[in-house]
Amino acid sequence: MTPTQARNLSKHACSPSRQSARLRNLRLRPPKPALGRGRLQGQIRRAFLLGEELSSSQIYDWCYVRHRGPLTTLQRYSVWRLLAVMCEPVGRAPTIGRPWLWRLKGSKSGSKSGD
Repeated sequence: MTPTQARNLSKHACSPSRQSARLRNLRLRPPKPALGRGRLQGQIRRAFLLGEELSSSQIYDWCYVRHRGPLTTLQRYSVWRLLAVMCEPVGRAPTIGRPWLWRLKGSKSGSKSGD
C-alpha cells in the first residue's frame, strides 16, 4: 500500500464513536421482528377461525388454497412443523386415512377426544 492510498483510507474510515452513533438504533430493534408473521403461520391461524379442532387435511387445504394436485412432502412438512409449534394434537379423525386433529395452543376447551 502506498502512502497516498493509506492517507485516503484513513480519511474515509469512521472513528468508533461516529460509527456507533450511526448504528445506535439497532439496539432498539426487537430481537426477532418477524417471529410469528410468516405466510403459513397466518394461514394456520386463519384456518382455526372456522372451528376449534381441525384435521391436518383441512389445514393443508387452507395453507395451499391455489395449489393444484397433490402436495409435495416438503409442503406437508412445512405445515406440520408449524402445527407442532403452534398447536397441540388432540387425537385422530375417524375418517379414511385418520389425519391428526389439532387445536391451537391456548384454546379454551380442555377436553381431549379419545383415540
